[in-house]
Amino acid sequence: MKSVTISLDDEVYENAIAQAAKKRKSVGDFLRDFFSSRLNHEVEPADEAKTSTLQSIWDVADSKAVTPGTVGRLNREALYDRGLP
Repeated sequence: MKSVTISLDDEVYENAIAQAAKKRKSVGDFLRDFFSSRLNHEVEPADEAKTSTLQSIWDVADSKAVTPGTVGRLNREALYDRGLP
């Protein structure tokens, strides 16, 4: 395996640290995986924008607290047994 030294803007570096922490990886491991996935799978800018938009939507949904009194997820049988209001 070869070692490479790169220079990053402070903002990019901080973002890499945050993303690595979310994935419980070192910054080096995170960047190696990031570069490997990008170099092995070329992503069209339009697809990247869609992925980014979807990720933003999921992040917002995940950040919202569950409303008290909701029943949570129901499977098909539970929904039929419960009926509609």
